[in-house]
Amino acid sequence: MKIRIGSRGSDLALTQSRYVAERLRQLPEQPEVDIEIIRTSGDRIIDVSLREAGAQIDGKGLFTKELEDALLEDRIDLAVHSYKDLPSLMPDGLCIAAVPQRVEVEDLLIFPRERRARAAAPFLPPGARIGTSSVRRQALLAHRFADLSIVELRGNVPTRILRLMEDRPDRPDGILLARAGVERLEAAGVFARDEALAELWAKLEKHVLAPDLFPPAPAQGALAIQTREADASTRAVVARLHDAQAEECLGAERAVLAALEGGCHLPLGALCAKNDRGEFGLHVFLGAEAEDNRKGASFYMYREAHTARDLAERVVREIRTPLPVVLPGREEREAELHQTHPETIALPLLSTEAPLAGA
Repeated sequence: MKIRIGSRGSDLALTQSRYVAERLRQLPEQPEVDIEIIRTSGDRIIDVSLREAGAQIDGKGLFTKELEDALLEDRIDLAVHSYKDLPSLMPDGLCIAAVPQRVEVEDLLIFPRERRARAAAPFLPPGARIGTSSVRRQALLAHRFADLSIVELRGNVPTRILRLMEDRPDRPDGILLARAGVERLEAAGVFARDEALAELWAKLEKHVLAPDLFPPAPAQGALAIQTREADASTRAVVARLHDAQAEECLGAERAVLAALEGGCHLPLGALCAKNDRGEFGLHVFLGAEAEDNRKGASFYMYREAHTARDLAERVVREIRTPLPVVLPGREEREAELHQTHPETIALPLLSTEAPLAGA
């Protein structure tokens, strides 16, 4: 059996595709696996911001459309995507055949050690320039760290890292990247290949941003293996790589994304995980410019529920509808309300007292 994998040509995309290829080769079927590089719109349109690039192709599939076209035209048998880049709406005839084990989900703030200025996050002085092309990260920076400025920064990961040392006015003081991608590249030896990059990498500080401070993109840290629905033989082989335990949480994150009709141009962060009590918790950030943001300002929320599906539905409902505010009067009644409708804002009735003598 021969399997043709479609991949973008960046270091990270190829590292991810080679990981999937190696896992496939180790299966009992021992398929022959080839990787075909396919250039996407996101790879070609590099002289404008992600938001502008997305507008040029109607906003969706910026890093996936050409891979999906190759699948539909039977030029490849599967495509390996960073799951966070995959639009919530999929072309007819295609499906996600497997999601391998999810790795680290957080964002990393990376900067040269000599630019450190304070111990509190985000570690850089007021006015420092942070390079990122992600609309989510830009909205989060404006929400959490308004004293920092944003530099539009695109290109593959090594290119963005090297920008930290360029002698130019718009050079960033730090950059934001997905921890999963950085650690995959480091493990693959990508940073050690180039002498200048290796020297710089040793001088950089890397700080993980906690999800309650900086919620990652939905499905960040996960790969999605996409195939044709009708290709039963490839689907059967690829299904051996699927991680069912990760699927439930990823499904909740993707459900929020789908309900808000978002792609990579939506300022949405979402991370679902099971807590110590066996319940599902969901960190969510939504930027002010999102169409479904009824609050008119960027906001963060954390909610819990017994199932991931109920949790996603509750969060979407809360985002789209005004929160009810009630005056229960009694503390025990307030507790009852929160048990049945946790999103309710309960305020005790106002009490009055006689004015003080002489007032």
